Amino acid sequence: MTFTSWRRTAGELTLPGRPFLWGGRGERELSGEQAWARIHGDLDDLGWTSSARWAERDGPSTAQCILRDGGGTEVELGVGAGKGRLDVALVGSHFEALEHAVTGPSWAEGLPVTTTLRGDPELTGAWAGEEWVGLLPDTARLTTLRATALGPGEDFPAPVFRSAPWLLDDTPEVDLLRRRTGDDTDYRAVAAYASNSGSAIGATADEAILHGLNEAVERDALSLFLLLHVLGGGPAPPRLTVPEEDHELAACLASAEEALGSPIAVLDITTDLGIPTVLCLAGTGTATPVYGSGASLDPRVAVERALTEIVQGHLLRRAVQDPGGTQASGATRPTGPGPHYLRLAREQSVQHQAVQDRFVSQPALLRCATLRLGDLSPPERVEPVPERAACDQPLSVPDQVAAVVRRLEDAGHRVGWVPLHTFGSGTTVGQVHVPGLESFHQVLVGHAPRPGARARRLRERVQV
Repeated sequence: MTFTSWRRTAGELTLPGRPFLWGGRGERELSGEQAWARIHGDLDDLGWTSSARWAERDGPSTAQCILRDGGGTEVELGVGAGKGRLDVALVGSHFEALEHAVTGPSWAEGLPVTTTLRGDPELTGAWAGEEWVGLLPDTARLTTLRATALGPGEDFPAPVFRSAPWLLDDTPEVDLLRRRTGDDTDYRAVAAYASNSGSAIGATADEAILHGLNEAVERDALSLFLLLHVLGGGPAPPRLTVPEEDHELAACLASAEEALGSPIAVLDITTDLGIPTVLCLAGTGTATPVYGSGASLDPRVAVERALTEIVQGHLLRRAVQDPGGTQASGATRPTGPGPHYLRLAREQSVQHQAVQDRFVSQPALLRCATLRLGDLSPPERVEPVPERAACDQPLSVPDQVAAVVRRLEDAGHRVGWVPLHTFGSGTTVGQVHVPGLESFHQVLVGHAPRPGARARRLRERVQV
């Protein structure tokens, strides 16, 4: 599958024959056409432009986007990828590129940061059960943001490093930020716990919060699958089948398998949180396994998200190897990759080998990190993906946020929200924090965080 050349995108760009069919549309507050116009309005307000390329296919596909400032220079970390039908993937790539830019170090100067001692009871109380807390001295001064409680609980401090891995880099922006707060912490001991999980963008704050919550749930479930099933040898999760009469989802699965040239195992990895979560795996007996995962209150959306993500991962592997030309035919300004994109592409291209090198002497971790699981254990149960009943009324986005927060709190977790930037249009970028969820999914990028209290508790339950 080859990608198109890079080309400038604008509000009037259309893809002939492909009307917008917004993936997970019940979790969006704008139509596809409205979202396309919205993101370009936001970029116009910043004085930025965008260029994109995509894989031409009728089923699940992927698109990439690069953002540039008014002078034509790439915006730092302003690179994004989208998944799903081609039109949806293109919109998603633009939103993700803007999210990455706003959550990156170039926006650090405007962050409303404060200083919190690691030993502060408010911080240790909120993050109790997470292993990183015990890896730092009580006197360490952490750069934190104030997370607003989404439920009836109290607000709490959220360490910036937990959602911004760039805080561990030695850059001028990081140096200025840490000097503002007197942050003297050596974060190397907790680097494995630094992840962008929970960062999200949405047309509204509720939309961003919902996607941040679902991502946090999804990565927790993936972490527990690796810890309890792969490392711990626990029972295989149920296998899901897509009923033939569910034509839309069946077509998505068939097209995904055609793109990969391999059958896809669809696993139900839903945890005690009760939020449907799906893991798709392919090629686990080969040198190049690929996966996709998704979480949603609607199990069909969770399956769709996992299927489109596994195709995206497969196609982006090829995209990294072929960054494309620097300028499309007839373009008067740069459209293709510049130094920021090429640096990120190089990092991704060597990551697979780097992960293998990191865990070469630790076979169990290597198996998790590479997903070379061989033939998956026979599942105890095979279940069909439930179809939505005709009488079911979909929940609004705010109602979905409330429902997910309620399930998390019922499981004993606090939930906080940190808005980072709201555009005049209403587009919102921020971070969701759910202390106590597992972060072992980081093993897939070469880190090995210790299992937290949640994983240990669930492991005991599995063994019983």
